[in-house]
Order: sequence, then structure tokens, then C-alpha cells
Amino acid sequence: MKGNVSMSDIIHLPQSHSDSAFKRIVEGTQEKVSYPKDSSVLLWVNRESEDYAEHWHNAVEIIMPVDGSYHVTARRHPYLLNTGDILIIPAGELHSLAAPSEGVRLIILFELSPLSEMHNFPNLLLLLSFPLFFAACEEDTLYITLKNQMLAIYSEYTSGNAFSEFKIYASILELCAELGRKNIKNNTELSMLSAYKQLEYINKFNTVFQYINTHYMEPLTLEHVADVACFSKYHFSRLFKQYTGSTFYDYLTLRRIRRAEELLSASGYPIIDVALASGFSSIATFNRTFKKLKKCTPTEYCALCRSDNDTYER
Repeated sequence: MKGNVSMSDIIHLPQSHSDSAFKRIVEGTQEKVSYPKDSSVLLWVNRESEDYAEHWHNAVEIIMPVDGSYHVTARRHPYLLNTGDILIIPAGELHSLAAPSEGVRLIILFELSPLSEMHNFPNLLLLLSFPLFFAACEEDTLYITLKNQMLAIYSEYTSGNAFSEFKIYASILELCAELGRKNIKNNTELSMLSAYKQLEYINKFNTVFQYINTHYMEPLTLEHVADVACFSKYHFSRLFKQYTGSTFYDYLTLRRIRRAEELLSASGYPIIDVALASGFSSIATFNRTFKKLKKCTPTEYCALCRSDNDTYER
């Protein structure tokens, strides 16, 4: 489909253009996202009424019902998505899905890895570290931007044009930029500062995230990282929570778990080596933390990754 599209266009697609060729593959609590060949993006016009128990995947997922409703539970919070509502589910986030007997949903799944070399990538991880819900009834500037980018991604994905994935990630970056600007406006302390001071604080946090990104395997402390940002410990702790929505130590733990996932996926590393290389002081702490966040042990995760690799090789 070429040119501008509307939600009505998607609703009236023939069944052959929707979910007939795609099914979710969930083993245990992990979903294996089956991207098209040489792609890191999957778009799905979903009409199925099948429910999915609590699971997670390495992709960011964006859901927008274009006809009817959809029930999603993420981080133990129930979301009722009505027509036009948008929910962004972070990579690695446990969530469950409950579909009505009828309805159409536009679902986009994409990897963040193509963006990982960008200077502000740690900020992007923060923006997408917890579920984000946007109601169609609000019709504010941010919602309209998100909706338009969703439809633009759909249009480009189905266009068959060369270099379409570049255009799709351009839309994803536009979406993320708007989320970031909205986050600054919603941050009470930052919003009260002058534009110059806001930029100064943002640059300081960029320095912090870059520092964490290169030193997470070391025994970092709140006090030490606050010194890197030239803040007092207490001021830094408060700002960090406002800016990210999580505590410093929760963010550090999440970064370490993400690194552990990368190492476990690249088979061949002993679990103890993965634990230490990811910044955990002991294998017991690593196993306990991994199981708490991923609902499976590191060993089980390895087995799922091997099974996934075998599937792709076939």
C-alpha cells in the first residue's frame, strides 16, 4: 500500500494482508520474534482472538487498536486499549495479552540494536524502560505525532520500496524524540529551569549514562556516579528518579541484565563468566536477579536462545 494511509484503510485490508502468515511463538515466558529476512522490524495487522499469557521478548512492541479494544497487562497494571489508543511496551517487559472475539490491531515490533551506536542511546533506553500509554481521546500534539508515525511506518513497511527500513527507523527516531521532549516538560524540576540550564542538566545526564554504559561491570556506587555528574548524592538521587522514573540502582541492575542477555545469547560463555562480565559480584546474586526480572534462570535463557538459533538455521 502506497501513500498516506488511515486506520480505515487498515481495517478493510483483505485477510491475506493481515495475520495469516504470522503467529506468535512463545516458549516458557520468552517470545521469539520472527522478523522478515535481513530486517529488525516486524509489523502485524492482528485480527486473531487468541490470548497470550505473561511473556517477554527482546523487541520494543507498540500496539494500536484500529477497530475494537484490546486488553494488555504490563508490570501488573491492566490497560484497556480502545480504538486509537497506543501502548508502548519496553523490550524485556513481562506482559500478557487478551483479545476480544473481534477487532483489528496494528502491532509493531522492532529491535533497538540498530540505534545502539547513537550518542544518546542510553537516554533512549530510559525512555523505553517502562510501559507508556497514550489515549486517543486526549488528541494532544504528542498523541497525534505517535499516531501519524505509526501509520507512516505501516505505509513504508508495506510499500515494497528500497531502503524502507531506513525510513521506518527515521519514524521511530521521530517518535522517540517527541517522547524525550515530553519527558523534559513533565519533569517538574527540569521544566522550571531556563532552556540553557535544562540543556546543561541533560548534558550532565548524558555523561552519567555514558559513564554507566562503559563502567557497569565495575562496583559502581551512587556516590561515585553523583561525583561524575558534579551533583551531591542526595540531589543526584532525586534528579535521577525524576529524570528516569527509576532509582539509580534499579537502572544499573537493568543495564547489567541487558548485557547478560547479550552474552547468554552468544552461546559458549559459562554462567559464572557472564555474571562477572555483567557486573554481578556473585553467581548467586546474578541467578536470583535474572530469575526475578526475566522469570527464567540464565541456564533456561541459554536453552531458549539455542533453540531460537537452531530454528533460524533451519
